[in-house]
Amino acid sequence: MKSKVVCTYLSLFILIILAINTLTLPNANKLPFFDYEVDGFNGWWETGSGNTYKVVTRQFSSATGNSGYFEIAVLVYIKPPCQLYEYLANTYPSDLRVLHKIYYDFPSEGFYIIYLAHYYTNARASYFAIYDENLNKIYETTGATLDSNPGTGNQMDLYFNNTNHWVALKWYEKTLASGETPDYSIITKLYQWINASTITHKIVRIISDTSPVSVKIYNSTNAEIYAQTFNAGETSYVFINDTKIGIFANGPAGNLYKEFTENGLIIVKLNDTLTDIYLNYSSGITYNVTVYVKDPETDELITADYIRVYAENGTLLGEETNVASAVFSLEAGSYRFEAKKGPVTTAIDKSISDNDEVVLYLGYIESTGCWLYVTAQDPDGNSVSGANVMLSNSTWTDTDTTPANFTVACGTYELEVSKEGYYTFETMIDVNGPTIYTAPLIPVSSDGNNTGWDWWSWIQSWIGNWTPPGNWSDIWSRIQSWFQDLWSQAEETIGDPVQWFLDQIGLGWLKDYWWLVLLLGIIIIILLAKE
Repeated sequence: MKSKVVCTYLSLFILIILAINTLTLPNANKLPFFDYEVDGFNGWWETGSGNTYKVVTRQFSSATGNSGYFEIAVLVYIKPPCQLYEYLANTYPSDLRVLHKIYYDFPSEGFYIIYLAHYYTNARASYFAIYDENLNKIYETTGATLDSNPGTGNQMDLYFNNTNHWVALKWYEKTLASGETPDYSIITKLYQWINASTITHKIVRIISDTSPVSVKIYNSTNAEIYAQTFNAGETSYVFINDTKIGIFANGPAGNLYKEFTENGLIIVKLNDTLTDIYLNYSSGITYNVTVYVKDPETDELITADYIRVYAENGTLLGEETNVASAVFSLEAGSYRFEAKKGPVTTAIDKSISDNDEVVLYLGYIESTGCWLYVTAQDPDGNSVSGANVMLSNSTWTDTDTTPANFTVACGTYELEVSKEGYYTFETMIDVNGPTIYTAPLIPVSSDGNNTGWDWWSWIQSWIGNWTPPGNWSDIWSRIQSWFQDLWSQAEETIGDPVQWFLDQIGLGWLKDYWWLVLLLGIIIIILLAKE
């Protein structure tokens, strides 16, 4: 009995040490954003539906000898619905008289720059403008001319209303002398934060299209400065001021680690078949990408009617006609490569970060009807034959192996491609005519610099994606939420000392396995208690 008590307390002790102290990192957020030592940073605000948040207030008074003339540029990241109000008010002598009020309803999610100038030439005046993330002016007004002697109570307020998500805020301000007109230079200064070609810091954009996903960032001394998990459909930004950073990303398609010394916008993109990290618009650096069109059975070149490359937003960037291969000069980023011969079109999506080759298979030709021809391809562009293919809808299922051929009724189908040694690929596909689809298959061993983590990726994928039948799915969701809440509370209790102790004895790596340790610890305690 005494040994059981000792084991129970020992298990509790180990569990508390490991569980509570694996999240002793700086507070990282999915939304809003996380800032690591960025100069001139002003802050982020969380907002709730129906609430109003005042973000800028400026007093100006001629009676005190301070004219209060200024221009302000404010950078915000907004997810609608969100409205902006700005007003200049005269509170002298005791009443509030709104002299100038602006209302603006933001049309879409993204970065915006808000500019306001209050100045004096022959009279007090104001100018207000809103710019989108491409520095296109989408709203402006000169506003009202203010009283020449407003007294001591004039005030300018800028606030957001009815924001359901998060508002990110950074601003620059310039004082103007009486008679000085604004020069708008602070708009350009602020724009450097989001302009991909002139970013003066490192901005990491995390895009999660699957679950579970985890991202960690390390600074120039290899210290971990950010760690966060994400679910499907979540996006976040991390602002960093350092000479070098390392980014580790983990998802169902495997792990990847990359280091960056360049300033700019770095994209971390994860989905069921891709784990990618790349510098977006790498300062004009381009890579030569050669696209080949081949027969999947003979691997011989085929002359296509055209070979095209599209940007991620669908813009056509280049085209070659009546060729079997084409070379495109592309910057780092994600692209869609497409080829067509007769009635048949084939395409594949691929991320580019170096000189590369892309192979499009276009060997199966049939003139009419709805049919689907499925091939598979590894990250190096090699054809993967013999992969199991399952095509199904609510009433019908069929199977084959790559290269697979299905004659079907036109419509939408669920496609699953699997093979031992590769991660299973799943997607929805529309078959509205002759259709060829190349499924990207990621080898289990293709984990970048993080070999030996395959089993951990599998466990994370299984835990995150498994949904029990019937009402058990709700129970499973509650269990997952309960564990996350418990972990968040544990983070706030102890802190750095135990993590320091783990690092000193060489067990700091255990923080990567927090949920597994917590789960096993609870199971051990329950089993010991029953004895």
